[in-house]
Amino acid sequence: MKRVSILLVALFALSSCSKHCEIFPSEVKEKKLYLLAINGQSIPKESQAYIILHDNSFEAFSGCNNFYGTFELDEEQIHFKIKDIDTNVCRYIPLQHVFLESLVHSSRIVTHNNIVSFKEKGRSLLLFKK
Repeated sequence: MKRVSILLVALFALSSCSKHCEIFPSEVKEKKLYLLAINGQSIPKESQAYIILHDNSFEAFSGCNNFYGTFELDEEQIHFKIKDIDTNVCRYIPLQHVFLESLVHSSRIVTHNNIVSFKEKGRSLLLFKK
C-alpha cells in the first residue's frame, strides 16, 4: 500500500510539464534507471528491470532478457527503436512486452528529484527511479 501511495504522489508530481521538462534531460544519461511502474501499475521489484541511456543508444533489462537499441532526438520528441533482444523465457515475458511497447511509444523524458518518467502526450508510460 505504501508503494502504491508513493507511486501516485510521483505520478501527480510528474503530470505537469514545468521547468523540469526537456525531451532528454542530461541528468539521466549514463545512469542505471530502475523501473518502478508501467502505465501507473507497479512492477515486481524482484524483476530488477532497468534502462541505461547513452548518447544515442540504450541498454535495458526486462527481468529476464537484455535488449538494446537507439534513439533519435528531434526538436519535438525522442524516438526509441529496439535493435536487439535476448530470447530467454521466464515469468517476466509479459512485463517485457509492455516495457518494450511503452518504450517505443515514449516521446519525452521528464525528471523530478529522483523520479524519471517516460511520457507520451503528457501521460506517464514508464516510471523509473535514479
